[in-house]
Amino acid sequence: MDISKKDLALPESLVDYELVDSGNGRKLERFGNHLISRPDSQAIWGVSSKELWRETYASFEAGKDGLKGDWKFSGGNSGKGDVKSWEIKFKEYKFKVKPTPFRHLGIFPEQAPHWELAEAKLKKAGGGKVLNLFGYTGAASIVCAKAGAKVTHVDASAPSMEWAKENQILNGLPKDSIRWICDDALKFVRREVKRGNKYEGIIVDPPKFGRGANGEVWKLEENILELMQICGELLSDNASFIILTVYATDISAVSIANLLNSVAGKNNLNLEYGELISKESSSRGFELVHAIYARLV
Repeated sequence: MDISKKDLALPESLVDYELVDSGNGRKLERFGNHLISRPDSQAIWGVSSKELWRETYASFEAGKDGLKGDWKFSGGNSGKGDVKSWEIKFKEYKFKVKPTPFRHLGIFPEQAPHWELAEAKLKKAGGGKVLNLFGYTGAASIVCAKAGAKVTHVDASAPSMEWAKENQILNGLPKDSIRWICDDALKFVRREVKRGNKYEGIIVDPPKFGRGANGEVWKLEENILELMQICGELLSDNASFIILTVYATDISAVSIANLLNSVAGKNNLNLEYGELISKESSSRGFELVHAIYARLV
């Protein structure tokens, strides 16, 4: 096994997203034609230019709990009413984006390097079965399905599942191209092991904290080992990738690389780990870390 540390930046094919500027605890991003301002604790420096922020379409302000909050839109409108959605493109794929009360917009563009890798692996293999855990609004599921995979998409949030199905329709995929499972990820994989099911690719994007469809509590530090151990068992002998991405945690990229190596390192795949980063399009060009990852490929 080869082990390499490599930070992954946005691919040039992602033309509908860019990190425009960052600083003062915030980041300014472009999603399609809209500039979005959101908090980011990593941005402890100052902004490069206040002028860049004056055309902001929507700005998120976190509430007291640091999770849910409110959006303020250009023209002084609040985000408490009916907020309109729009589309962004990645290669030939289309995704719906919309400001949510949890600061997200329904897509994590920094994960595009993972989408490209999965797409290439699946096309080379002629398809395969892919399990997408904590699949959210389905960007990775859409890419894998269009690359010829039989995708099982698992997420405990019914609204996220409906959003993902909208993305499926948006991309012209038939209804049976993706198997939708609204359930707790850990409960689901426990059942999959008992059924003897195997997958050629697994994508895992767990939150730091969450609740399952029936109130099950997920805590990253307490549950990630069991989850990844089971994922290791679910990999087929012909597996071509397993990808783990982690946000908002004190755990390091080295730690999740060791975790992945310990549970699935015997699959004759190479281990890569590091940070998912974006580089400002402003003249300063600072880099901002979004998440850490580890993957066997």
